[in-house]
Amino acid sequence: MQLHKLALFGWAVVITAVLLLLSLPVLAGAITMLLTDRNFNTSFFELAGGGDPILFQHLFWFFGQKWPFKLNLMQQTISGELVSYLLGTLIISYIIYTIGNKLNISKKDIVIKKRTSNIALHKPLSLHRNKKNYKSFNYSTNNVNNNKNIILNSSYISGFIDGEGCFQITILKNSKYKTGWYVGIVFAITLHKKDIVLLNGIKSFLGIGNISSLGKNAIQYRVRSKEELSKLIKFLDKSTLISQKAANYELFKQGFDILLNKEHLTIEGIEKLVSKKASMNLGLSDELKKSFPNVINVNRPLVVDQIVKDPNWISGFVDADGCFFIQVQKVNNTKVTLKFLVSQHSRDKALLENIKNYLGVGRIETNVEASVCHYVVTRFTDINKIIIPFFKKYPLHGIKVLEFRDLCEAALLIQNKEHLSEGFKKILEIKARMNRNRNNNNDSFGINLGFSPTRPLKNNLLPLSSKNTVKVKNFLIYYNPQVTKAFNSWVGTSETICLLNKNKRLIHKISNNNNNIKIIQWLAGLIDGDGSFLLSKKGYACLEITMDIRDERALQIVKNIYGGSIKLRSNTNALRYRLHHKEGLLKLINDVNGLIRNPNRLVQLNKLCIKYDIVLIYPKKLTYNNSWLAGFFDADGTISINKSNWQLSISASQKISEILTPLIELYGGNVYIDNGSSKSYKWYITKKEDILKLIEYFKEHPSKSAKVNRLHLIPKFYELKSMKAHQASSETFLAKSWVIFYKKWINYE
Repeated sequence: MQLHKLALFGWAVVITAVLLLLSLPVLAGAITMLLTDRNFNTSFFELAGGGDPILFQHLFWFFGQKWPFKLNLMQQTISGELVSYLLGTLIISYIIYTIGNKLNISKKDIVIKKRTSNIALHKPLSLHRNKKNYKSFNYSTNNVNNNKNIILNSSYISGFIDGEGCFQITILKNSKYKTGWYVGIVFAITLHKKDIVLLNGIKSFLGIGNISSLGKNAIQYRVRSKEELSKLIKFLDKSTLISQKAANYELFKQGFDILLNKEHLTIEGIEKLVSKKASMNLGLSDELKKSFPNVINVNRPLVVDQIVKDPNWISGFVDADGCFFIQVQKVNNTKVTLKFLVSQHSRDKALLENIKNYLGVGRIETNVEASVCHYVVTRFTDINKIIIPFFKKYPLHGIKVLEFRDLCEAALLIQNKEHLSEGFKKILEIKARMNRNRNNNNDSFGINLGFSPTRPLKNNLLPLSSKNTVKVKNFLIYYNPQVTKAFNSWVGTSETICLLNKNKRLIHKISNNNNNIKIIQWLAGLIDGDGSFLLSKKGYACLEITMDIRDERALQIVKNIYGGSIKLRSNTNALRYRLHHKEGLLKLINDVNGLIRNPNRLVQLNKLCIKYDIVLIYPKKLTYNNSWLAGFFDADGTISINKSNWQLSISASQKISEILTPLIELYGGNVYIDNGSSKSYKWYITKKEDILKLIEYFKEHPSKSAKVNRLHLIPKFYELKSMKAHQASSETFLAKSWVIFYKKWINYE
């Protein structure tokens, strides 16, 4: 048969075969180069490695042109619209969709024109290859992926960053730079890969950053460019952090300013960054210590305001560092306990106290040896009526929402008394699938993602509104300073825990503002009551403060500012704070000089002033708005209820009456001689008007010891006493209210 007599369909087959032979090797080559760049660190499309990003666009642009598909016109003459669509547009669309999934291109970004078979890509690509330890490609786009399942707000994200965020200053030796050092500023959040949806939500809300895989089971959200870091800093300046991570953030901002001013291009600028890095996270590496032996750590900023102002902050913080679980104890009768737990380093005990006061339930447990404190809620009524309704109103958004759902299911069984019969088996089943026992097959949430961090997740993947929590922690990765060895049985700990566990004495700078003046005045009162300045015969100078073990929070505040150490005294329930580091001791002496009022303490302070050539300053007259009384009350104060007449009293004892006399004029009360075993003077207040007036003083100048819990209970005492709850019959609700109140009073809850 002559070629000019060949049927149109035959021509279509021949031309199609030729076009495929010409075009498919191009597609195969393009995909091969892309895969080698991704998996073997080649540089075909990477500009920094000598590659050509334009080549990438040209290769795939080839398949968007009209001429490779013009033969569809021939096919349409035989097959019509249906066959044309199936064999032409649909097949090619499938190819482009396959490539698009690799490149983080969604369906909305590809427009298919049926008649002309044009395929237009409406999503500009910016290729970025990660540094070492990150093998996957990140494709950042102008359009941020919006996850409709997660509705976040700024307070939630602030709380989550307080728990899991990490602010890093990276300094690495690199001969390519003039200074010999590479400098980078990075903010990161590292989580288990199951929390990919939450990280995508945070990325979508902030509109910055990238998400990458980090090892087998971890993912990391990172912000590193100057433009994006500027946006992050603006956000965190408005939505402030309130945990100890806020100190890291302040040093992080100072380091960022150094980079913006290009001071890091000089050795002097590198030394500034090293001094700031030394006071952050885990401090300096051995290499940096050897390379910069003369660099002095900068003063770590003081975190004072740790008041919880938004309930959404608590949700974010619990999503980061909280835990829900079920305990089953078998003693005589089987007992089921629901437990809600938030753990932090003991330096953040004040923060946990504020969370406890905000929710109004629970207790604080402290492990002195591990320097860890826990906010714990175990009472069923508190879990059922406070904790569960709270997190239903202010929901969790991470994978811990699954654990919360299981807790709610168990609570319903207990509420209906089903745990006493067949429901107990259901509770055991719920417990068996919670926390570390949960895997991808335990729940509809656990869909095996085949994890690809740069690939957008479908909206129907996780209906978070119907799911609920799990304790998922970071994995131990040696090159990630946020993830450290865990205490107890935890897989990993948040950055707040690991940065506070380092055994270093840091000296913290105090700016001259109103809050810090109150802290210094409070410290002077604390030293006047329970402190002592010591100078040995060999010239060894130190400060010691001894307090009850439940007052650890007060000692931690002093340690945060000046350094020092806190140890448990043998055979007693007391803690001793000791400061002998010269720089910290000099800072403390200069701060409290002129505020010490105890004559015995002034004599001791004068000896240290002579040793360090400091002029001793005598105190001015005490005024009402001076925080000295708050510190003195934390040291030597007492709040008690006399059971004989149910009268409440506030008192403070000292062996010297000169300290107590000014308190009568300012705050009321009387001073008398206590003829007990101590034979001391006692300032004593019993009038309700004077006590309530003193409560107003403590609102402005808060106590920082365990006595603050009793101060909060005083209004409740007067309320119950006015209703004669202490005299009510034991079977009445009024009497039960008094029993609950008095139990809290005795336990300093």
